[in-house]
Amino acid sequence: LATKIHLSTLDRKTGLFSKQTRGEEIGEKLDISLKRLGLDHVDILHLHNQSVRESVLYEPVIKALEKAKRDGKTRFLGLSTHKNEPEVIRAAVEAKFYDVVLTSYNFKQDHHLEVQKAVAEAAQAGLGIVAMKTQAGVYWDKEKQSPINMKAALKWALRDPNVHTAIPGFTTLDQLQTDLEVLRDPTLTEDEKRSLETPKVVGFFCQGCNQCLDPCLQKLPIPELMRSFMYAHAYRNRAAAQALLLELGLPESPCGDCGECPVLCAKGFDVRQRVQDIVRLREVPREFLV
Repeated sequence: LATKIHLSTLDRKTGLFSKQTRGEEIGEKLDISLKRLGLDHVDILHLHNQSVRESVLYEPVIKALEKAKRDGKTRFLGLSTHKNEPEVIRAAVEAKFYDVVLTSYNFKQDHHLEVQKAVAEAAQAGLGIVAMKTQAGVYWDKEKQSPINMKAALKWALRDPNVHTAIPGFTTLDQLQTDLEVLRDPTLTEDEKRSLETPKVVGFFCQGCNQCLDPCLQKLPIPELMRSFMYAHAYRNRAAAQALLLELGLPESPCGDCGECPVLCAKGFDVRQRVQDIVRLREVPREFLV
């Protein structure tokens, strides 16, 4: 059992903690999580959404994580990363402090070979490696007419001997059954390999390359918005999509005052259209989503 703690003072654009960061926030949020879970401890406590080396090594946060472990509220300490994964993973190795890395890792990442190298280095150093975002957005196309081979996508990540486990999300019993079938036979067949050859389509998976950030006139956290869009439309997990949206501190009308959008996405997303679509979810009462 694992839980993740996101600190309110983490700047989502720079990935850095502000000077106002309090290590005590980790303990406070961990206590809330344990109360909700009905537990006195978890197996793994992750520092959530790390994207730069400096934050992975940030001493006030490391001391707070150490205290959580010393107090018996977690057995192991880890971090999660959605973008700039190689730098984050290597920083976790450098720290000689973390036990586990939870990282995005899938066949659609342009930089998956570099992620693979960093994962190997971390595993060699004794860290546990957990793969996430293994399903790469679920669909090849934004119209959701061409689903990705879910078994093949999960097998692709698990075939790496340095990946110790994966956490593909599921919201239906059918999806759970698919995951269990992969566990019974994780061999990636030649046909399945061919099914993962990427056509030139847009899809849903944002790899967090960050090239969209500087051109955005409103300086929106576009990678996080694209992740929320994926949660809502590809994963059909609108509660998770809304929870992420509400953390972002968005202006009342993102994109509303802009003329022509200067943002060009490396993956071909219509960023403005997707932002305007997903921010509507902020106004939906929570009880309709859970």
